[in-house]
Amino acid sequence: MARSKLAMWSFVLILVTYFLIVIPFVFTIESPYLVSEILFYLALFIGIIALFLGIISLRKINKKKLKGKGLAIATIVLSLILVLVFAFLRLIHFNFG
Repeated sequence: MARSKLAMWSFVLILVTYFLIVIPFVFTIESPYLVSEILFYLALFIGIIALFLGIISLRKINKKKLKGKGLAIATIVLSLILVLVFAFLRLIHFNFG
């Protein structure tokens, strides 16, 4: 069976997204506020794209009987966690920041 390249790329996108979220929190002292905000919203945008790619790849995997179903499911789960973490961090930032 062939592997799903779309599932692999969606997983790579979600990993990039998590690094974009971590960077502003690690370098908050040196980085300006605007740069961290831009990285944060860029991470959310890429995470949403990865979510849609994960859903599309899961549908293609089921339809064409390809390998990579676990990777597609992992992408979907991690993307949903990303959105929840983003909402939680925004809530903390607006209430206490």
